[in-house]
Amino acid sequence: MSVFNPEKFLKSEISLLSVSELLKPELITLAKFLKLTFDAQSRKCVIKDLILDELIEMDRLPESARDVHGNVELEKQKLHLKERELELKYQNEREEREA
Repeated sequence: MSVFNPEKFLKSEISLLSVSELLKPELITLAKFLKLTFDAQSRKCVIKDLILDELIEMDRLPESARDVHGNVELEKQKLHLKERELELKYQNEREEREA
């Protein structure tokens, strides 16, 4: 496994997908390289949002990336909520059958 190189990453063609695919340790390394202020204990999505904002400010990503990212995150949250609702429904049905 190769070590993440933030300088090489920034020299490559950057897309919303390429940033989204980074692991949390890689995001932390990139955020430090960009000299962003953040807490390493923060959630991955918080660090990623800071990086996306910086890349937009650097004109490495279009302004629309902020909207696309927000929509993707909203859809993920909706999906997670629906999954949780289904889990609770099945749990309730199981408990009713056992009673």
